[in-house]
Amino acid sequence: MTLAEQVASVRRTLQRVLTRHLAHKTPRSFLELRALKAIEHEDIRTQVALADRLLVDTAGVSRMVAKLEQEGLLERQPGDDRRCVRLELTATGRAQAQVLLDELQSLDAQVRRHLSEREVETLGRLLAKLHVGLNALAEEARRPGTPRGEA
Repeated sequence: MTLAEQVASVRRTLQRVLTRHLAHKTPRSFLELRALKAIEHEDIRTQVALADRLLVDTAGVSRMVAKLEQEGLLERQPGDDRRCVRLELTATGRAQAQVLLDELQSLDAQVRRHLSEREVETLGRLLAKLHVGLNALAEEARRPGTPRGEA
């Protein structure tokens, strides 16, 4: 299995475990909870930024935002630019985002039980290094004229 496949497999397993645990605590989908968390804790304030963060098309985010607004979890506020709106969570939305944060903390503690402190530190450094390298590759691939396979 390639390194990329191993990382993707770990991500899928983490998401599956989180989804199962969250199903007992909230009716919200994992994607909806990630959206609420991004708005509240990652300073994502526009639908375009949210779509980029969640890797979802803007039409899908628009439908999800409309649903979350209708259910009283977020509000669309006037933005700095009249062409866009600013997303803000309501108290109910913040409480739902906290459900995900609490579950992430719990899962983190459970995962750390399988690693020594030194392994946790090493893994953190390696994942950060991998993230930087992959972001550099993504930037190269966005540049016009970059031949496929060379980015």
